[in-house]
Amino acid sequence: MPDVFISYNREDRETARLVANALEAEGLSVWWDAALRAGETYDEVTEQNLRGAAAVVVLWSKRSANSKWVRAEATVGERSSSLVPVLIEDCERPIRFELVQTADLRHWRGDRNDPHWRAFMQDVRTAISKRGAKLQSSAATASAPAYDASIETAFWNSIKDGADRSDFEAYLARYPNGHFAALAKNRLTALSRQAAPLARPVSPAPAPSRPAATPRPAAPASQPAARAAAPAKKSSNGLLIGGIAAGAAGIGAFAFFMIQNSGKSAAIEPAPAAEAAASPATPATEEPPSAEPDAGFVDVYSADSSQGADQSTEIDIDGEPMNLAADGEATPSALPPATEPTPAASSGSVGEPFRDCELCPLMAPLPAGKFLMGSPEDEPGRNAYEGPQREVAVPAFAVSVYEVTVSEWNACAADGVCAPKSAGADGKMPALGVSFRDAEAYANWLTRKTGRKYRLPTEAEWEYAARAGTSTAYWWGDRYDASNVATREAQPIGSAKANAFGLYDFVGNAREWVADCYVNNFTKAPVDGSAVTDGDCSRRVIRGGGWASSPVDMRVANRSRIDVGGRAGYMGVRVAAEVK
Repeated sequence: MPDVFISYNREDRETARLVANALEAEGLSVWWDAALRAGETYDEVTEQNLRGAAAVVVLWSKRSANSKWVRAEATVGERSSSLVPVLIEDCERPIRFELVQTADLRHWRGDRNDPHWRAFMQDVRTAISKRGAKLQSSAATASAPAYDASIETAFWNSIKDGADRSDFEAYLARYPNGHFAALAKNRLTALSRQAAPLARPVSPAPAPSRPAATPRPAAPASQPAARAAAPAKKSSNGLLIGGIAAGAAGIGAFAFFMIQNSGKSAAIEPAPAAEAAASPATPATEEPPSAEPDAGFVDVYSADSSQGADQSTEIDIDGEPMNLAADGEATPSALPPATEPTPAASSGSVGEPFRDCELCPLMAPLPAGKFLMGSPEDEPGRNAYEGPQREVAVPAFAVSVYEVTVSEWNACAADGVCAPKSAGADGKMPALGVSFRDAEAYANWLTRKTGRKYRLPTEAEWEYAARAGTSTAYWWGDRYDASNVATREAQPIGSAKANAFGLYDFVGNAREWVADCYVNNFTKAPVDGSAVTDGDCSRRVIRGGGWASSPVDMRVANRSRIDVGGRAGYMGVRVAAEVK
């Protein structure tokens, strides 16, 4: 295996040749694709040498920063601690590599005595010595999570945001039984639907009638939904099951209350008292190198097919524009339109849920508190822009128990403020295909309608509510558990479990807009729970893993930035409100 693997864009071939020749003159063995022999398969040979190289040298230019292959190779190098990035011209690197120390060879012309070259060589030899110990220990390699070192995952993450069929076909050709094969096939199906003219669906004939169950009296609109016990199923054991569930919820609430008030919680403690939406989204204008941070790149799959989202332009992990066309009206969800789930019992410090109007979101008042925001440096999948961790004091506020639903969104549309979501969509589904501007308009409409100040939550408020007193990678612990999230496709609100605050779908289902302008770390971010207002305000932060996100992107601290006009089928909204 080579000492050095060089990753570059074909248009930078002469610079790559110059670097390769100089490295060989330093006594190192080098692999770059000029060494590929006739008859060899490019991706197989590349993967073998990438995995085996002691140092992965990535030549960053405006062209390579937009290359899916270069980004994937750089990700593998970073995760194996063998990455040596080099700037060969002025450019903005992909966001996940912005904080990685990078050698400067912008003005280097082949002189091995040049101080910049000598500094670069020191970086290369350091990487080789660090990686050498790991390569000699197969046990260390085996103990790492499979996805963490896999070029398959890196390649998948680099294409999953796109709308190019050939990328997904190439993935399936290379990995027919890969971890993401089913998702790739689903994506191809979705792209086929987008490309084909869609006939308007015919309303299905009424289903054969079934014996009607005894109707339950509906809870009055003025009463919080939290007070209406609404089981999705009835059985002869309903009372027993309900009693057990209520008991378990009570025990969980009591345990959380005791932990919170014992002073032993690492994450939270009580604080002292304390554009026209109907039009297609305007294509984003930022330069291609601008990137959205995400642990495994952005989880854009398609525009909201179930809700007739309009055609929009979205910016992927490295700023490549992606047309997200609507699929049209889809068949109704196979999931039954169950009555609105009741929030799980939460600690006594969480206020009584309220609803300011019949089709306003159900809101939960949260207590003021302090928590440790961001991810620790040793958290698997962690990115530099998720830190540094710092303690934040969050004043009391209210947040919606669920993501805003289609029914709630269409109440805004009925007043001519929001673009309507498809009438064929289940009203309990989250409203998707929502841009930051759309979300702000909805919150402002709620304010005018109710007289209470509604807004998007700040990034600190969002994480405080999502953690619900925890300090782990996920709100339920450090190990991913798919049963706690809505994945594979968007699902009716409350389909997954609630956190300790009685709040649903902070991870899974939709990714949610927050108020903050984007900054690439928390060094100067507010510690009073307020929003960042002096960063890049043409892009706002989006939080929470979506229905198509990978497990690493479901972590509570994971964050992304997206153009304020961008829409996609995984983007939704949760609102916050002032408490009186």
